Amino acid sequence: MADYSRTLRGVRLEFRKATSQPKRVELADGECANETTIRQLNDMLSGLLILAQAGLDDPKARKQMDPKLHDAYLAVLKSAEVDKVDRGSSKSVRLIFEISPQLLESARGTSAADPPAKSGR
Repeated sequence: MADYSRTLRGVRLEFRKATSQPKRVELADGECANETTIRQLNDMLSGLLILAQAGLDDPKARKQMDPKLHDAYLAVLKSAEVDKVDRGSSKSVRLIFEISPQLLESARGTSAADPPAKSGR
């Protein structure tokens, strides 16, 4: 973890709301001049997406989640892109994902009054 903390110190992060494309969200853009740092950030974000998908595929997690919401979250993760952008003097990594109508529908169906699933911890 200390390596990633050191890596992120040289990155200027910019969080965004959305792009000009409907239902497509550019979550973050990390920029710096160091190619090694950008490669490490790209690898870290790609790895986090893989871990998130694996977590959703866990039988216990599947059992605790509404199937429609589970499928919607999985679709968002599968649509995610981690892109490296070379701007000449600086480089960046972008995390982009699509918000599907299925996710919006599932979110509407989930009541804020519903208690969260109990953890086995």
